[in-house]
Amino acid sequence: MRKGAPHILSFALVAVLLAACSSPVATPGASTQTQTAAPVPTVEPTLAPDAPCRNCWPLTGKPLKLAAADKRALLVKIDNVPLARPHYGLTQADMVFEILVEGFATRLAVVFHSQDPQTIGNIRSARLADRSLTPMVRGALVYSGTSAYEMPLIQGDAANGKYVDLSADYTSGYYRVTFRPGPYNMFTSAAAMRQAIAAHGADTPQQIPSWGFLAATDHVATIAGMAGGVAATELTIPY
Repeated sequence: MRKGAPHILSFALVAVLLAACSSPVATPGASTQTQTAAPVPTVEPTLAPDAPCRNCWPLTGKPLKLAAADKRALLVKIDNVPLARPHYGLTQADMVFEILVEGFATRLAVVFHSQDPQTIGNIRSARLADRSLTPMVRGALVYSGTSAYEMPLIQGDAANGKYVDLSADYTSGYYRVTFRPGPYNMFTSAAAMRQAIAAHGADTPQQIPSWGFLAATDHVATIAGMAGGVAATELTIPY
């Protein structure tokens, strides 16, 4: 019996040593993952109610997104008599001026800047008012003919760098359609006119004057110089 005792003790000692060298048993519920700090939210600066819009189209106030607001505007002369309707491209205009001409008829000076229509028409002749409207928007004047008195004045303005003269008399990119009688059948596109501007070497960045739109859309109606403003209840446009 004594001869077997050392073997029993040796086995017990080995078991104790193995237990001491083994890895500790994981405690249920204990996390083994490294905790990371939660991201700190970015606090957007609060805009003043009368803060101007910095990323807007200057003539409409709509978001600029990825387009270039420094491209040259197009001021296009479009007839407004019944035979010249419906107009093409008008819904994409930034601004529309209605100008009284002869015989109590009106002609439109249509400004395209934020959008470039594929079809614009019909194109008609220029008037003296266009000499003021076109440089106001740093534009190019798109028209078909004018009077013998006005032609040298427009050409002189263009020579002095006031605006770009894109008369159909000496500019490519105009065409006539067959579904309307003349002179109400001349059309063009914004792309063709921009190519003509580039041919003149006038496709340089322009500082288009802004209407001063506000950055915030939710504001009281009496800020930004409108302290004396009164909400309109009716709008009448004689036509």
